[in-house]
Amino acid sequence: MTDSNESGAPHDGGRIDISSILEQAYAQGSARPQRHRAPGPGSDCLTIADIERVSEEGFAGGALEHFLTCRDCGRTVLNHLASMRKERSEIVHRREQSAAARVGVWDRIHSLLPWNETPVFQPAVLGFSSSVFEVEGSGGTRNVRVRILPFAAEHVDPLDLTKLRLQGCLRASETSKVEVVDVDEDGTPDLWDVTFLNVELAPKVKAGIDNHQNVIDWASVSGLYGDGSCKVFGEARLEFQPTPATSGQEGGMKLKAVDPKPGVIAEDAPLSPRLRG
Repeated sequence: MTDSNESGAPHDGGRIDISSILEQAYAQGSARPQRHRAPGPGSDCLTIADIERVSEEGFAGGALEHFLTCRDCGRTVLNHLASMRKERSEIVHRREQSAAARVGVWDRIHSLLPWNETPVFQPAVLGFSSSVFEVEGSGGTRNVRVRILPFAAEHVDPLDLTKLRLQGCLRASETSKVEVVDVDEDGTPDLWDVTFLNVELAPKVKAGIDNHQNVIDWASVSGLYGDGSCKVFGEARLEFQPTPATSGQEGGMKLKAVDPKPGVIAEDAPLSPRLRG
């Protein structure tokens, strides 16, 4: 005859049924609510911890693609960033301090001119196809696609293309076009989809790649709204890994995303007359 002990685990003649105990533990564990999880229905949906991380380091790879395709996570991220902006969170404060520190000399002079009001900084999250890139060669240029997500996206104005810059570990001041994207499909644009042209590696990154070293550094984007009233600034943490030169290829630079969306090659496309959107 099989009895049960106080915990409900059956035993027979002093022998414990381990499989039954494991089944009960699994059932109890799976029934517990997942803490810090965003309300998205899928197992790949972003958690609050994920959102905090991308707020600091930027979107990359699968997290970016999921954010762009999952309406629930899109809405959650947008609401969370807006709340951080409204409550003046520490991340927003650090973003604004970093923006002020990175503004160039010409920008400082221009902002002091009597006929121009100093723009207010609008912190943003940057999105790249990956946070890690394999680099083959360090010379030449490539196109790089960046998504720019402001912390307060209730009203996304067109950016001034002549005042949009990619700085830090990647550098460029020429863009093909800027498209606005409505992530949560509520009829209000939420982010800018930008392709920078003629992107170069910063000297520090070039030196590391030439010396066969991995380099971890920050990329930043700055730019003015169309009416010049607000300056957008965002940062993302990126890593660059050197790869042996491919036989028969000399010069130039190739950037390959380590974890891009399957079937999509974004950053390693060579320059061509056809501008990528």
